[in-house]
Amino acid sequence: MPARGIYHIDKDGTIRTVRALSIPYVEIVDVVNPYGDHYFPQVVGYVIRMRDRRKLLSGLVKKEQIKKDRTPAPHSDLILCIREASRAAHRERDAAQRAYQASRQTLAGNSRRRKDHWYELKDRGICAAHVRGLLHYLGASPQGMAVYTYGSGGMSCFHSTIHPSGAIRTQIEEHPEVLEVPAKDKAKGLSLRRVEATLTALPEVDTTLYERSAAPRKVTLRECWICGEMVENLVSHKMRQQHRDQAQEVSAWQQQLPTL
Repeated sequence: MPARGIYHIDKDGTIRTVRALSIPYVEIVDVVNPYGDHYFPQVVGYVIRMRDRRKLLSGLVKKEQIKKDRTPAPHSDLILCIREASRAAHRERDAAQRAYQASRQTLAGNSRRRKDHWYELKDRGICAAHVRGLLHYLGASPQGMAVYTYGSGGMSCFHSTIHPSGAIRTQIEEHPEVLEVPAKDKAKGLSLRRVEATLTALPEVDTTLYERSAAPRKVTLRECWICGEMVENLVSHKMRQQHRDQAQEVSAWQQQLPTL
């Protein structure tokens, strides 16, 4: 049961507002034991005086209002926003790959989450543009990706894993899906905050009107040092090889048993 006269604050970023308002606070510290006998103190929350609660809540409301006022207006060109979201996802993909190769797992994870976020916004924009008639569903690429064309003569296109439900997925051989599309710079005069605000305001993908297909992935083959075979999953391959060896040993042992 919380003590009277104090107000508990979760560890969710509200402490920044507390510090900005110069409200006195106390840290709640707990001791965890994740590794053996080593104990580490960890901040799990904060408390302030109950009489400062009204001041904190007023500050939070004002902060949300300022954030809402600073939100840029949606852009009128939806196709441009979709293209910039796709380019942002490609840049985050390359950043995640560079961080992973440098053994910086935290940065790689953050970049991957931002990449997934931009792809989700891209799918929102594609569905909204398709409903408005700005995009035309052409069919599926050889890898199964949906091809949406736009512009004069359908010379430009977007690739996505979102297909209209019930649509015939005609194979488009001249639209091969490149697994690693080269990342491009952001267009001048358009901020990513405005692109994000434009696509976030759109409704989420309606699963009754669209269905998702599996995204193509890059397959890396490795050579098994036991049999020399090029396989994708080396661990499972070695386990299967081990089971085959055990089965052969059991079969040879059974053949050596005397016949009754």
